[in-house]
Amino acid sequence: MKRVPSLTFDFKNMMTDQIGPVHGMGEEECARAFPLLDDVYRTFRESRNKGNLAFLDLPYQPTEKIKALAKKVQGRFENFVLLGIGGSALGPIAIQQALHSPYYNLLSKKERGGPRMFFLDNVDPTEVASLLEVLDPSKTAVNVVTKSGGTIETLAQFLIFQKWIYKKVGKEKGAAHFIVTTDPKKGTLREIAQKEGYATLEIPEPVGGRFSVLTPVGLFPAAVSGIDIDLMLQGAADLDQEFQKVPPHENAAVWGAFVHHWAYLIKRRNILVLMPYSEGLVGVAQWFVQLWAESLGKEKDISGKRISVGQTPVVAVGATDQHSQLQLYMEGPVDKTIQFLVVGSFGKDLPFPTVRSDTPIGLLAGHTLGSLLKIEQRAIEASLVESGRPNCKLIVPEINPYYLGALFYFFEFQTAFAGKLYGINPFDQPGVEAGKRIIHKLLKEEGQNRTKETSKRR
Repeated sequence: MKRVPSLTFDFKNMMTDQIGPVHGMGEEECARAFPLLDDVYRTFRESRNKGNLAFLDLPYQPTEKIKALAKKVQGRFENFVLLGIGGSALGPIAIQQALHSPYYNLLSKKERGGPRMFFLDNVDPTEVASLLEVLDPSKTAVNVVTKSGGTIETLAQFLIFQKWIYKKVGKEKGAAHFIVTTDPKKGTLREIAQKEGYATLEIPEPVGGRFSVLTPVGLFPAAVSGIDIDLMLQGAADLDQEFQKVPPHENAAVWGAFVHHWAYLIKRRNILVLMPYSEGLVGVAQWFVQLWAESLGKEKDISGKRISVGQTPVVAVGATDQHSQLQLYMEGPVDKTIQFLVVGSFGKDLPFPTVRSDTPIGLLAGHTLGSLLKIEQRAIEASLVESGRPNCKLIVPEINPYYLGALFYFFEFQTAFAGKLYGINPFDQPGVEAGKRIIHKLLKEEGQNRTKETSKRR
């Protein structure tokens, strides 16, 4: 069991003494990994020193501009809408789900401490139109987020909202409703923001979109909703300091990267199931899916050799998916590693009333909803071990800004280190770029066809 001040990564249920030699990892394999981890960690630190792992330095950034702009939005607007997709939305959504009531928007303004929060991460016309129908444009701030500044889905959302707000309040007043979070120098959105006079926040140039949750991408909407973003960064900074003090074989994120890489490479377990036993961490799990899949799913290694690697990350929610996916995990092919995401303290809990009964309902006597959920997790963990199914868990003491910042940092560190183990570049996404190219081509072709059809009708 590897410990850090805020998080515990426990992989004992990946070992042979727990699940047997067929699917487990022996102590000698762990011992043999020490030189490899030392070598990879050396190159990892060299990359950081050269500025190639800029996301690791985000915990030390100044936050004054972010907080000042957030305060202006809090004081002026009743609604806050974030437009983004992928890393530009998954991180902000994860923060809101983790640190606010799931019914945050139903609370009074005094209880919320900030505007109602809405996140649009798709171009589904029904969803977008429905939100426009229930919000007042004169009372709505819009945060447009895209690292490249040219993400077509986000630009499409933006055009709709710009027209909606300008029609209501006019172009001059409407400019104050938009906050743009994008590349500091380039991109279509940067050009629009400068032309229209929009407030802007910068995503550091070396930081990719899926590693941007601890930039203004995630920090600004968090601050608007009243979350202590300095405490989030402190949690990440403390974890970073701990990681820098210990050797690789005592670094929890290093072991997280290694055991999943080993499971994929040696045991061919090509599916990683992240199973949070907390509704507050479901958004974090969904954010992690993009981080892991887009970073590690690569056709070629850094030398250009075709290797086609990468685990498929899946989210299963405890206890919900015990009643949907668990049957497959227990008796299906052993091609998966289950990683539980466990919370030490829920913060809120509800005791059951005393019920005298010989039926299953009587078993709840003396328990709470929180203790029931914890027992469910422990039971599923034990049942997986009984069946020789590999599993591990990451334990978060509680869900608050400090530990959430540490959790984001942990997963990003783990993912980047896993990229080093695979020998691939975890920071590009050529497969995604291919799709973007074809989308642009089809938009151009079909747009031209529609223009011709319109001309014929005239």
